[in-house]
This record gives sequence, structure tokens and C-alpha cells, in this order.
Amino acid sequence: MYKVKRPLEQMFASEDWVSSPLSQTTQGKVVKRIVINDPNFWPHVAFCVKSVVPLVSVLREVDSEERSAMGYIYELMDKAKETIKFNCGGVDRKYKPIWKKIDSRWTPQLHHPLHAAGYYLNPQLRYEERFSYCDEVRDGLYTCMDRMLSSDDRLKADIQLDLYNKAEGEFGTPIAKRTRMLRTPVSWWERFGSKTPELTTFAIRVLGLTCSASGCERNWSTFESIHTKKRNRLEHAKLNALVFVKYNFKLRREVLGGETRLIPL
Repeated sequence: MYKVKRPLEQMFASEDWVSSPLSQTTQGKVVKRIVINDPNFWPHVAFCVKSVVPLVSVLREVDSEERSAMGYIYELMDKAKETIKFNCGGVDRKYKPIWKKIDSRWTPQLHHPLHAAGYYLNPQLRYEERFSYCDEVRDGLYTCMDRMLSSDDRLKADIQLDLYNKAEGEFGTPIAKRTRMLRTPVSWWERFGSKTPELTTFAIRVLGLTCSASGCERNWSTFESIHTKKRNRLEHAKLNALVFVKYNFKLRREVLGGETRLIPL
């Protein structure tokens, strides 16, 4: 029976590999032998993919510019861990070490009360049956309220929180319930939070935050490409204007899903 070659096996049989100087080196021959002959190589690759893909999905969500991830990151991390557990067949010795690595990074450096508050204030998640009403989530919310609100606003927001929890007032209207999954969390609060101004302002502040500095880093890259040695005498205002035009032109091109040509003035 004809045996279908895996992509990497095809690579080692390709003319590009055979003609490559690397194929004649000791390292190249070792790699080829491992990929083709080692029976544990592909199972290990499959295990790595099953373990890493859920985390990559979280990173993509956090890096997305389509929506703010603050209201989703808490649940996304829990889902990623559960997916890794499922992919590992629920075997403790397989997924527990991965969970330990994730927690060692997530807990001390990335896990903040803001993530729990965003999870709590996201109407798309708050009213779901699987919503986790645990101490960690509540404590995260109350910690953020204590830090971000004045004493008077804190008291008012705490009282208004009852309406949100019980889906009463404007939060309980048929249109509010039907649009929980249709509107973004911020727009939902803007539309139905007029009777709870202190809580609404707090919710919008939290849900409007970003979970990553990647947007700033992309902007810095734009600065770097513009502020070259030939342009190091540009005035600050003109430099900012050039970066603004270039960065927003790139965003527009991505939104339109194709190439956009500048029209000369």
C-alpha cells in the first residue's frame, strides 16, 4: 500500500533540501533521521500542538483590535486550560505540568483584579448559567471599585450593582436581554445604564481597557520606520502627523480587506 508522506518528510525528499548545504551537515542528517525514523517525534509534535493552540487563541484575542479583551480575558484563560485538559485526555500527568507553567506565569504577573471585574461586568458572560460567582471574581470587582471610585460613588455603585445582578430596571427589559450578545459590552452599558450612572461609568472604564501593549508597540514600529537617519530633523508635530497618517492608513487597509491606494493631492 502506498504510504502518504508527512509534510516534513516531503521536505527532506525535495530537491531544495537535497541541494541545500545544510543537508550535508551532521546537524542536518541528525534532524532528518529524527523526523523520519523516531517513532516518538510526531506524537510529541501532536502533544505540543494540542497544548499550545489554546494559548495561541488567547493571545490572538488579546492582540485583536476588533474588540477590547478586558471583558473576556478571565474566561478565555479558564477555557484555554480546560481545552488543554480535554486535549490531554484528562490525564493528570499530561495536563497538570502545563497548568502549573501557565499559573506560574499568569498568577503573579498577569492576573489582576481588573480581569475579574471585566468578567463580572460583561453582560455577555454575567447572565450565563456557567458564570463563576466565586470569591475571586467578587473580590476582584470590589477591589477595583474601591480603587477607582470615590467614597460617594462607591456607595452608589454598590447599590446600583443589585439592579445589574438581578437584571432589573433597564437591565431587565426585553431589548436589553435580547441585545446582550449583539452589542459590545461597552455599548450595552451605554444604552441601558442611564439609571445607574456611577456603576455605568465604572463599567465602561474597566471594559474599555486593553489587555496588551501590542497596539503601542506597533505604533512605535511605525515611528521607527519614519524617524530614520535621513529624517531625524523632522519637527515633532510633523513626525506625529506622518505617524498618524501612516498608522491609520494601515488600519483602513486592514478594515477594507485589500489594498488601498493613496490619491495624490
